[in-house]
Amino acid sequence: MGLSVGLIIFIVSLAGAVLVFQDEIKDYTRHDVIMMTDYQIPEKGKVLPVSEMMKRVKEQVGESDPLSWLTIPLNKKQAYQFHYYDRDNSAWNYSDEFKVYKTAYVNPYNGKIIKVYNEKNDFFFIILRLHRSLLLSSEIGSWVIGISVIIFIFMLITGIIIWYPRNKSARKTRFWFRWKKVKHWRGRNYDLHNILGFYSSFFALIIAISGLYFVFKIIPKAYHYIGSGGQTEFFDPKKDLVIEESSNKLSKPEVLDKIVYKVEELYPKAYSYRLIIVPRKKKDKALRFSTVRVNQDQYNRKTRAQAYFNKQNGDLLLNRPYDSLNGGEKLALANYDIHTGAIYGVGTKILALIVSLICASLPVTGFLVWWNRRKKKKY
Repeated sequence: MGLSVGLIIFIVSLAGAVLVFQDEIKDYTRHDVIMMTDYQIPEKGKVLPVSEMMKRVKEQVGESDPLSWLTIPLNKKQAYQFHYYDRDNSAWNYSDEFKVYKTAYVNPYNGKIIKVYNEKNDFFFIILRLHRSLLLSSEIGSWVIGISVIIFIFMLITGIIIWYPRNKSARKTRFWFRWKKVKHWRGRNYDLHNILGFYSSFFALIIAISGLYFVFKIIPKAYHYIGSGGQTEFFDPKKDLVIEESSNKLSKPEVLDKIVYKVEELYPKAYSYRLIIVPRKKKDKALRFSTVRVNQDQYNRKTRAQAYFNKQNGDLLLNRPYDSLNGGEKLALANYDIHTGAIYGVGTKILALIVSLICASLPVTGFLVWWNRRKKKKY
């Protein structure tokens, strides 16, 4: 089993280690684009309405690329982000699947584009797709990785059982390296596999199980059931939102401006929010409501709030601040931060980085243990 998934676990774990601090690194490398200088901000200027900003940006980029969503910061010294996104779900590989993925950073005071990044060719996005789908299509690759991770979880559990020392003398050599008496590299490799595997196993299980959340629908349901104390029904805006036909319909630009005003009124201390222009999934284009996701903090998602608006007139249908969610919903929101190590800040991110590197080493050291035993059997 180890041989069958070893290479996949090595790639996924190593890619995961690279991604731990991707947000911080991106913000650092794009700082001069994200944060506007004083000369870019008029002395008595006001931020343009989103509808006017979109009009001006459209004149600069043309109509070739579809605008999918906006990331709007509450700090108006930061640039707005216009995300252009188009996807072909029938493709079999990453390159063909993501037809367009660009981010335009825009000055919100005059609507001028500061810089455009082609996210499809961004280093971290490529590593992310490697981590999630091995650069295959999302549907195919995620299943390959999901099954591999299930086998990896099984091997972690059985590895702990095999590792557990049977007597006191065995315990002395299982908890830490004692390499003064170990002269051959095979013995040191064996210790690396067993000792590092033991100390990382608990955290590796958490990272692996939280990763399955993005592949198998049963995991989110289990999160909700456990976190909410046994509830089997959970909030679904497609079913639970009551949307009446409006007699006072507004144009799409008017609706967007109204939504932006209301979100910033509801969450004046948030970090940013995502305003959906065109849903990523084609089947969601017919929905009669718009979803806004509000990030309270810069580098974690565990306190994210959501608000739902009527597409016809921009009226608020439902506001769901973090405090109003049940335990299952809060656990589901925290899953991404658990998986990436962002749950408790830099400390847990460093821990996630170390554990990911150890997980990447386990297939290598495990293979060498197997290979050495295989060679012995021949003699």
